[in-house]
Amino acid sequence: MIRTIGFALAASAMAHEEVSITEPFNFGGAANATRTALQSYLQSRFSAASPVLPGKGDPALDPCPVLNEWPSKLEIDTPNPCTLSPTGSWTTSEASFDGVPLVMSWTQQCSKLGGGLVPITSYTLPSGGVFGSTQPVPSLTGNTFRLNDCVGYTRFFLDEKVYHVPGEPDAHACEIYGSCDGSVFLQFLIRDHAGRTIAHTPYLRLFQSSFNIEDVNGLLVAQVERVGRWNPMSKTCTGEAHKWLVKFPELGIPGASALFPTVADRWPVAELVTIMSTRDGSRLPSGLVAPSLCEVEKTGLLIFSIAFLVIAVGAVAILFVRVGVSPTQLMCLDLEARFCPRRKRTPASLPKYTV
Repeated sequence: MIRTIGFALAASAMAHEEVSITEPFNFGGAANATRTALQSYLQSRFSAASPVLPGKGDPALDPCPVLNEWPSKLEIDTPNPCTLSPTGSWTTSEASFDGVPLVMSWTQQCSKLGGGLVPITSYTLPSGGVFGSTQPVPSLTGNTFRLNDCVGYTRFFLDEKVYHVPGEPDAHACEIYGSCDGSVFLQFLIRDHAGRTIAHTPYLRLFQSSFNIEDVNGLLVAQVERVGRWNPMSKTCTGEAHKWLVKFPELGIPGASALFPTVADRWPVAELVTIMSTRDGSRLPSGLVAPSLCEVEKTGLLIFSIAFLVIAVGAVAILFVRVGVSPTQLMCLDLEARFCPRRKRTPASLPKYTV
């Protein structure tokens, strides 16, 4: 079968080549052409197609909603000591945004039985439809989050890096936040679904009040600043709203990044600020984040389940050794006597051979 295909492909390759009668035939070139054609045929016939991420906005492949517009200024709520549940919203004061200030609502939920140890942040449109979610994933260096759409496809990754520099501490961070053991820096990076870094923040001081987000070429993606003078570490309910303001430059102006081709594609920046602000509520002076209530509860349940399983297996093993060994031996001997009884061979029962 393979030999027949090889000869057929070789003949096809020879038919499409101009062979001079006065020159000797190039058997090496024909063999290479045959090998290449055969490999292409086998790969197209037997190889599996590589997975392709559905195109955003294609209803045949992606049923998730598409944002038709996006404000140039976005206010993002952060966890407030006055509210018990971690919820918030993205709002805008621009009159051109259909007259509706609400852009998106977000909430953090802790699944008691699944979803990992950390809570998942879900995003909902004003119409009630699910837009997507942010799910933490295990990572050896820093913290990584998946920015998923409504059906679970990972559109982007978000990385949080924490750096500790020994030496002289930052005076402001030491006085306000109690971070007096050297200097702490944080950095956030956005990666596409293939893992390539496409945008990042500079190295940020602990609870820095304003910063820029830039692409890999140094062009501006967004400007982020804290609204007011509230303390992210404060646990006192003062009635002051905790918000971040995100400003997006106009596409096409000098210095503005074309990372996101349309303004409606800028939602990963809003999710970055949302995740940063929710983690700042539990961030320690060292820059690390304290375990959430969800993590404590589910870790405790996991440890209890493992301990109960180990104790149960040990108890069954001890009970079997003390009570079940003798009956099991007797049962095995009885089965052996029934199905494999002992037989005595006599000379008469042996096979006879003649020479």
